[in-house]
Amino acid sequence: MSEYFGVWKKGEPVEGIPAPLLNDAIRANNAILETYLNKEHIFSTGGVVANQIMHKQGSARMFSQASAPATRIDGSAFASTDLGSIWIDTDNNKIYTLTAITPTHTWTLISTEIIATLLAAARVFASTLGVTGNFAVNTDKFTVNAANGNTLAKGTLGVTGITTLLEKLIMSSKKITGIANSTASGDAVHLGQFSPIALVGAASSDTDSPITLPNGLQLAWGSGTVGANAEDTVTHGLSNVCFTAWAYPTSNDTQDNFQLKTYDFGATNFTVRSTTNPGTTYDWIAIGR
Repeated sequence: MSEYFGVWKKGEPVEGIPAPLLNDAIRANNAILETYLNKEHIFSTGGVVANQIMHKQGSARMFSQASAPATRIDGSAFASTDLGSIWIDTDNNKIYTLTAITPTHTWTLISTEIIATLLAAARVFASTLGVTGNFAVNTDKFTVNAANGNTLAKGTLGVTGITTLLEKLIMSSKKITGIANSTASGDAVHLGQFSPIALVGAASSDTDSPITLPNGLQLAWGSGTVGANAEDTVTHGLSNVCFTAWAYPTSNDTQDNFQLKTYDFGATNFTVRSTTNPGTTYDWIAIGR
């Protein structure tokens, strides 16, 4: 009877086999078949088992073809038990996983799934993180446009080191605040460190609010008109005090002997006086807090 063990024989038992040997031949082939099935399939002789004859995890072979598989290998429709199946695109060797079967089958690039998993929790990347497309945190809270580098932060942006501005700074609130260790005695130092090429959003007339530099020092400017040998009161818009102010004529008159003086620097106003005839239009700038 040993001739029936070790190799599964499709043609066994053969016709004419003696009856005493028939049962042994069947059992031998069944035993070999069970051994083979157990290698890669859920197979049990102890009764009904869930997913009987299904592939064991890690044993099934992947789809390997140029187009996305639309059905199982045998042509039947995908079922929920097929989710997680693997397909290797032979055109580019990219690897996909089956992530949905309704309303249609969906193959998702595994690298996309890996990135989503990585970013679902806090991660530390030891090397450079390169992003070729747009970058968005929580949809629109912090975004970077891949095409032009435009960056938008909807919350508070904290900077602990030096920030270099290569072009103009546009401020919708007309002020910059937040420099540590800012004191009145340090105004000159901080003002010297703050040297943008241009500030947009500053005062445009004598009643507009000023701009505020990082150390709290404020600048305001505007324009006005003063008559011959007369005075003009300027509302500077500084928050608390005007340290000093300057005025210079802008009239197109051919005379070049216009003389303007500024004085009476107060909490809300200062005075511009013309000591010549005729009067003139003028621009002014004031420094204070």
